[in-house]
Amino acid sequence: MKQITALWVITFLFSSFIGRTQNEFIKTAYRVHFIYDQVLTPDSDGINGKFESAGIQLTCRWSHTPLRISRQTKSWVFPRLGTTQFTERQKSYRDGFFHENVPTSDKDIYLFFVQGDTNQYFTIPNKSIAFIGANHGQFSHLTVFKSIGIQLGIDPSSIDSITSIQDLSTDQVRMLKENKIPLRFYDDYENIETSNGRVAFYFWKENPDGTFLVNPLYPMEQLKHPFKQNHFFVYLDVTNPLFKPRFHLFGFHICLIHILAVLVTLILQFLTFRNINKRMLDSRFFKRMSYRFAKLLIWALAISSNIFAFYATEFYYTNYHMRFHEITSFHGKSQLELEHKLGDSFQFRTQDAVFAGSQLFRQIDHSWYAQREDRVLYFDVDSTNHASFLHARNVLELKTKKYKRRTQSHFVVFRFHDGNDKIIREKVYNHMGFELTNKLHLPDPAKRILVFVNGYRPVSTNQSMSDFLGTFQEKGVEFPNSKNQLFSMDRFAYWEPWNQFNERFQQRIQADEIWYADGHHSVSTSNHRSVINFAGTAAVYPKACKGNAHHCYRTKLPSNQLVKTMSLLATSPNYDGFDLRYQHGRIAGKNLLQVLNEAPNYSKNDTLYIVSHSMGHAYAMGMCAELRGNIQFGECYILAPENAIGKTFDVTPWKSVWQYGAVRTGKFKHAPCQQDGVAAQSLVKGLSLQQRIPFPSSHSKQMGFFDSHFVGYYTWIFDIPKGKSGYVPQH
Repeated sequence: MKQITALWVITFLFSSFIGRTQNEFIKTAYRVHFIYDQVLTPDSDGINGKFESAGIQLTCRWSHTPLRISRQTKSWVFPRLGTTQFTERQKSYRDGFFHENVPTSDKDIYLFFVQGDTNQYFTIPNKSIAFIGANHGQFSHLTVFKSIGIQLGIDPSSIDSITSIQDLSTDQVRMLKENKIPLRFYDDYENIETSNGRVAFYFWKENPDGTFLVNPLYPMEQLKHPFKQNHFFVYLDVTNPLFKPRFHLFGFHICLIHILAVLVTLILQFLTFRNINKRMLDSRFFKRMSYRFAKLLIWALAISSNIFAFYATEFYYTNYHMRFHEITSFHGKSQLELEHKLGDSFQFRTQDAVFAGSQLFRQIDHSWYAQREDRVLYFDVDSTNHASFLHARNVLELKTKKYKRRTQSHFVVFRFHDGNDKIIREKVYNHMGFELTNKLHLPDPAKRILVFVNGYRPVSTNQSMSDFLGTFQEKGVEFPNSKNQLFSMDRFAYWEPWNQFNERFQQRIQADEIWYADGHHSVSTSNHRSVINFAGTAAVYPKACKGNAHHCYRTKLPSNQLVKTMSLLATSPNYDGFDLRYQHGRIAGKNLLQVLNEAPNYSKNDTLYIVSHSMGHAYAMGMCAELRGNIQFGECYILAPENAIGKTFDVTPWKSVWQYGAVRTGKFKHAPCQQDGVAAQSLVKGLSLQQRIPFPSSHSKQMGFFDSHFVGYYTWIFDIPKGKSGYVPQH
């Protein structure tokens, strides 16, 4: 019970510093798209005018659109409100409507009417997608009203208090006004299409002879290339009795082939021991001792051979048996169904990619085959525009342009032949489908590259405590660790909502490219080491003192023990946790190099600018370890670093490095109540005192256990005048 209470406290406290707002603002108009493929009577019934009290205008648009997916007329399952993931069926339905045309506007809301009870609906706060139950052409205007309210920021736990479309409480209006999180198309657990990752995925359908017809103007349209990941998917071969997983042991899927391999080594061991025991019966003392010593050696070899047999089987299964293999349980299924089921742990498991590569899924006569290949795919196209997969290499080569170089990026090359099988032209595309053929020999422009590296992301920005226990049951305490990919937008709305924090940096740096890296990891990697520890500290740590006089130097614990307040801060370095984030950051660094080194841009004449916050500090250091020597280092801005002494920061290649935040020790330290309790602050190892910029006294009211860490309260760094330490120069 104590643990549940602590978890309750932790989510509330974390959400308090992440979900904070400074100024109320009025939103502009939203477009609400009513999508239905059944008999339905368009009727907005005044819904578009009921949110005006919160400064929101809605424009409703009705669209009868038959979806290009198999119709399922049975009633839908609607998850409980507060769940933060769409179901697989909902994702499939959504993707079947949008195909590859994902909306980019954060002012569009999509309501899908599906078969179900008219009182049922499901949506996620700040997501642009909702599902509404409709039955025989009837639907409830109240459920539509509620779903839109949740999408625009009303806490799902308070939504049941709305009994009519005229009904919005004062608190709900405040929620709508204060919500600054932009609408997002995907839920927070989904992978979205991105141009970086160690493994590129491709899907296509071909004839039994291995060919498929392509459009010579744009041959990539025949290939589906939905995403990149940092791992391969290994099919568990559930229909093969030898390779079907029987149980799990130490994180491995144990198959019959594993058991047989170990059993063979045990039989050989038994036969060997029986032979030795027979010889020992007729041997003298010294010879018996020799045999006994030999048995000890054989025992060691036997144990080693059993382990070797297991891992050798695992290696063969993963790298050879599955290098090209039929996915038998998906016979006759669509590409979309296969794509969605890749996350099914009962049929697929992931294997981290040591080297960058490609994974192909080829459909031949309704059967799907998985195949692992190198980074650059080559297709031959004959005079009738029929293409066939030739091979894959880690070298990008165009014979007609006399171009050849080894690459870390993913490309697809189409070689067009005439009737005499002579290559007449070649086209090269990146994984996103953009043609680069004519750009390979262009001059390489120097660019500024700005990278934002976020820290911990709490599971909820909800500031109400009323529904937290249900929240824990549905989505756990924390999001999974970062997937080590970069995005061209603020994917998790970590920077943008807080007074356009990212845009302020962009206005100063004027970067040519902006990337967002996700440094989020579990609290277990921090100095707190667990959410329980953090909750305990946050619960007893004193609030900010009122006025100029401080009385926060000592704190009374629940046990009535009086301790120094500063001793409550988590200052013992978690080196293992720091190193985990550092190593994962190296993967993101490799992914960034992929992006920056697509032709014609070679990154060695580009300049890197990094802004990191909290846990993002360790992650950014890992990225820099991979980027060093491949790009020029410009300026680094470190905000409230978590475990600042986890590893030495090498300032040598940087033009300038600044650390911002509260000061815990020294002559100019802040009062205990003003300390950063989320990440107890220390000088970054490797930096000098002159490179550390403390919170200014004029912003003391924005300091405290959470406030000193909240990224939205760091806009004061843009007020630092030119020529002063910590100034962000205008480029």
